[in-house]
Amino acid sequence: MQLIGAAATDINQLQSNAGAYRNRDFAVNAGQVFSGGTNLNGAASNYAHHQIKNPSGSGIVTLVDRVILAPSAASRIGIRTYDTDLASKAGDYKANKLGGADGQTEARYENNTSALGTSIGNIEALALTPLVIDFEYPIMIEAGKGLNFVNLTTNVGLLFWAFVREV
Repeated sequence: MQLIGAAATDINQLQSNAGAYRNRDFAVNAGQVFSGGTNLNGAASNYAHHQIKNPSGSGIVTLVDRVILAPSAASRIGIRTYDTDLASKAGDYKANKLGGADGQTEARYENNTSALGTSIGNIEALALTPLVIDFEYPIMIEAGKGLNFVNLTTNVGLLFWAFVREV
């Protein structure tokens, strides 16, 4: 292998006999990149919630890089902090390296008559149209913390997918 870059502190790329790899490729290969999500149908007088949860005692920090949302009808989506586990766990986020171990970050969901959490902001989304949110800087979720995406229109479903890293 050969290092390409001005100095050891400024390495932009590693090159092997197989070709060049971007820094993100190494994170995937190291088992630090995961994706997952949930799909929740609307329920009468309820708000659809999706949560990225870093469980207490995990020993990791979850970094949220990208989120994809698609409501079943035009809606305002709330982005909220919420540290209590939502009622249902869809599973742990899956490794982007096929065959890799699952992450510790949990995909959780619930319908609730209240819009749970403390608001960070809102975003408008069109019906059945994927809305991609690429964070300029990742959202950091420490152990025991959660990030909710809430459809602020009752009785409207929400498809949710996220790409995270665990460090």
